[in-house]
Amino acid sequence: MADGSSQKGTAIHSNSAIALVDSWLAAWSGVERLGSAAAKLYPTRDVKDGWRLPLTFPTGQRRIDILIGQGFPFAIPRLVLVDRPSHLTWPHVEDDGSLCLLPNGTPVSFNDPIKLLKKLLAEAVQLIDTAESGGNVDDFRLEFLSYWPKHSGAPFVRSLLSPQGPSRPVAAHTVTDVVTVADDAETLARWLNHTSAGRPTGRKRIHPALLVWLEQPMLPAEYPVTAGDVADRVRNAGLADAFEALLAKKPPRIVIVFGAPTPDGPVFAGLLLVPQPNGRGKAPPSGGAERGFRPGKIPAELLARRIVGARRVFKTSVERIDAAWIHGRDCDPDLAVLRAANVVLVGCGSLGGPVATGLAQAGVGRLQLIDPEVLHASNVGRHPLGNSFIGTAKAPQLAARIREDYPHIVLCDGFKNCWESVAAKKPSILAEADLIVSTVGEWAPEAALNAWRHHAGNHPDMLFGWTEPHAVAGHAVGLVGGRGCLACGLSEYGEPLLPVASWPKGAGRRSEPGCGVMYQPYGPTELSHVSATIVEAAVDILTKRSRVPFHRIWVAREDVLARAGAVWSDGWLETHDAAPHGARLEERGWNERHGCPVCGGA
Repeated sequence: MADGSSQKGTAIHSNSAIALVDSWLAAWSGVERLGSAAAKLYPTRDVKDGWRLPLTFPTGQRRIDILIGQGFPFAIPRLVLVDRPSHLTWPHVEDDGSLCLLPNGTPVSFNDPIKLLKKLLAEAVQLIDTAESGGNVDDFRLEFLSYWPKHSGAPFVRSLLSPQGPSRPVAAHTVTDVVTVADDAETLARWLNHTSAGRPTGRKRIHPALLVWLEQPMLPAEYPVTAGDVADRVRNAGLADAFEALLAKKPPRIVIVFGAPTPDGPVFAGLLLVPQPNGRGKAPPSGGAERGFRPGKIPAELLARRIVGARRVFKTSVERIDAAWIHGRDCDPDLAVLRAANVVLVGCGSLGGPVATGLAQAGVGRLQLIDPEVLHASNVGRHPLGNSFIGTAKAPQLAARIREDYPHIVLCDGFKNCWESVAAKKPSILAEADLIVSTVGEWAPEAALNAWRHHAGNHPDMLFGWTEPHAVAGHAVGLVGGRGCLACGLSEYGEPLLPVASWPKGAGRRSEPGCGVMYQPYGPTELSHVSATIVEAAVDILTKRSRVPFHRIWVAREDVLARAGAVWSDGWLETHDAAPHGARLEERGWNERHGCPVCGGA
């Protein structure tokens, strides 16, 4: 009943708004109400009603349709230019005449539909005036991706290419209707090896392709129409020899990517040269290009002309999947450092799993994951690995999942071992790390790892992260610049000297009905703040923003502590006498402690 009333109210609101617009336009001369005919005129649009009105421009009169959608007044009306030149003559005019007036995300008020329509009409008049004078033709270059056409049935192209010149031969991989391109076969093979699409025979399908780098994007009048047009572009880019060598192999598809810089970043466009079908809709045999010559004796230039002449152009879009685009759309100043970083993560459980994923999403190029345990059903609710991975080793499976989800990563390996075993069998794993992150959350292995670091010659940067019971607080301790010791801030039993919470009714841990099986019943919501704190701390260490030992503490809201049965610890209250005590992230130094059993406080 409530749903029906809500829908009725919305309909009344919409009808009232349409009545307002109708009344306002009644004062205009020559306005025509489209009514239900609007939907028939524009069958691919969400159209409920509309009006057609004439507007006068220096070149004469043009008609504009105002289209109202089902969501009006909360959906912005669409304006369509009825009297228009052919498509791609003017920018910002779609093939059905729809005008692109307001960029996505433009704030508008839906309280006054007349005011909104006035704004849209003013934008439309300005657009048409500018287009008639040719004053916005460069918008075709600035917004190139909106205008480059895609032919029906053309394969989709994904690009790992470095988005810059010069023009050069590149590598491509084709499978069904998807083409992936990269700067070289090695980069492409690594990407394929990280994906299910590339296994087990995908790398055998790698073939040559070309990147033509232009000084600026093409205008629509410059778009290549024939294979000969494409060949001219390729030769003008200095790739004649590579193009002819490619043609000589008579591939079923020739993949060419055009790239160019714009003020808003580089753009790519793709096309394929495919054989012209014969009268029966099939591609002609490839040997026909050498007719009149003995096999292998036709001049390369003549063979190239014949092969090109027998091909047609398929234009297609290109989606970037390179690291610079995936991580920040070319705007992440930290990416170069993170991409070159080598991070070892010890512990891939409920905290380490999200941390590993977060580091990969941040752009860390090399991840090596260490954990001796398998995934249990009780882990699934707060772990990146789901039900299908129960009973499998966490570290190798998580590494495989990261490679699959982020195949541009340089390296991601997993080891089903404790860290001591990895250090003994493959000492270079830890020794060559730029950062070692431990999220084990158990004192014995972390005490050993801390001691190992203290006695290592180079004192590698290290980050320890853990949660307090029920994840009511989380800690990230960074030992950087050869300084710091984890034991300096912990008791001899591995307990923080300054815990956030205390537990009047117990330690906050629970046990399964089995011997010695303890757990904490928190979920991913509580955990997300802690894992984000640790990932951010890792990035700050890798980018050298943090170069002295530090201690970051995430504290949950006070009501979260209360529900878990915790209260603020005495030590926390002493140092936080002003409310609120929770829902905060704070940072303090991690200072040496005189008499520390590991480092002595030196």
